[in-house]
Amino acid sequence: LSALTYGGKTQGSDGKEVTLPAAANSEVIKKLTEASDLWNNLSNNIETVINPDITADSEEFKKAISFIEANNGAILSAMNTVTEIFQQEADSAISLLEKIQIWTLGLSLFLVAGTFWIINLALIKPAVRMAGALDSVSTGDLTKEVTVTSSDEIGEMASTVNTMIGSISTMIKGIS
Repeated sequence: LSALTYGGKTQGSDGKEVTLPAAANSEVIKKLTEASDLWNNLSNNIETVINPDITADSEEFKKAISFIEANNGAILSAMNTVTEIFQQEADSAISLLEKIQIWTLGLSLFLVAGTFWIINLALIKPAVRMAGALDSVSTGDLTKEVTVTSSDEIGEMASTVNTMIGSISTMIKGIS
């Protein structure tokens, strides 16, 4: 209880030593202090009850049993309150992490969609326009031209397709 209240080293449930941070919540500190005080008194009375030198019909034994019966619920109640507070704090932290995950997922989806939109505008649409023009040329329509919208590699390719269509058209006119 001391390690939970003030921080420090204690033995974990697996038997290994663990270091706990000090409690930051005043309600937790209050309830842990209350539980610690009750536990000290309770353990003293338990020692009395299990002491082989004290008989079950002695007044000391009866007072110890009476104290244990009267205060057992109080220590459990104090520890239950501490557990509930820890649970609320954990739930709050989990809720925050869930919100961060949702926002991160949403932002990631937005970035992926934006990337695909940019790729579509920069590469796919111009390639589809060039494919359409080349398809028309393959059927004999030499009047089609690809609109050149950029000066990058895609724009150069569109310009080259237009030059090729013009050259084929000139060759055919020259043959006729």
